[in-house]
Amino acid sequence: MKIEDYKKVNDAFQKKLIFNLGSEAGFFSEFNNMILSMIFCLNNEIQFVLYSKNANFGFKNGWDDYFKPFCYETKGFLNKYLNRRRNYFISVESKLINKIFNNAAYIYKKLHGIDYLTFDLFDKIRQNNNKIIELKPFGISGNLQELCKIIIEMIWQFNDSTNSEIKSLMRNIELPEDYISIHIRGGDKFIDTPLINFDEYMKIVSEKSKIRNVFILTDDYRYFENLTMNYPNWNFFTLTYQDERGYFHKKFMGKSKEDRKRYILKLLASIEIISNSKLFIGTFSSNIGMYMGMRMPSDKIISIDLPEWQIW
Repeated sequence: MKIEDYKKVNDAFQKKLIFNLGSEAGFFSEFNNMILSMIFCLNNEIQFVLYSKNANFGFKNGWDDYFKPFCYETKGFLNKYLNRRRNYFISVESKLINKIFNNAAYIYKKLHGIDYLTFDLFDKIRQNNNKIIELKPFGISGNLQELCKIIIEMIWQFNDSTNSEIKSLMRNIELPEDYISIHIRGGDKFIDTPLINFDEYMKIVSEKSKIRNVFILTDDYRYFENLTMNYPNWNFFTLTYQDERGYFHKKFMGKSKEDRKRYILKLLASIEIISNSKLFIGTFSSNIGMYMGMRMPSDKIISIDLPEWQIW
């Protein structure tokens, strides 16, 4: 699928969704849900419009700070306040706040000819019933995971500045040609699922490959230190900073735009490194694991917590 063909089909739809990217969660939680939204919109003949001006990962424009544009993007500032994943709030005064919010969102949609905001379709886009989805304008059909891969191949295109900075980061660690990659998540992930000991990853690596070069993507440098200490006959590589002690989204949002930019570039570089590895070991219960499951061939991925890819 080419971006030009996608734009032509997408722009012809009468109904319209404005998807707010980067409003509430980490980068890959936001990105993965955007991919699901794009497929839902194509399948239901809804024009997908992006809003990312206030994306938490951006430093100036949002999506275009790192990637090439793929669709029309609105700059309407009220999306920052009215276009959320959920149209309700949990508080002492929630009933009054919810009423005010929903009335304001309704008026905004009517005045601007918008059919849906993110919260209107957020639950629907995340339903995976394992049915075959047919995108007739493109002559494409497949299950949700297969279609996600097609969309990612189309829009995962770095702009020139990002491409240059990512290549520089990748050169700095001097990876060998053959290597395995591992994603070990710490930080606030324990809120969703139990954390997994790094020895479990290494057991699988030892069983599945003779390669002893391993790239580590982690949000806690102590994992990298422990691996190098406990497995001295292996070669480990990482882009993780020595002072990183787990990703906590609230803490990330407290950083300066320049620091957030540096973190995102490092994350994107790590993802490119993983995508070129001979084998990836991670968890489908993480958003990075979900993303890699939509990008890499299934025979190159091992999830140590969930046996099958799923929406997370």
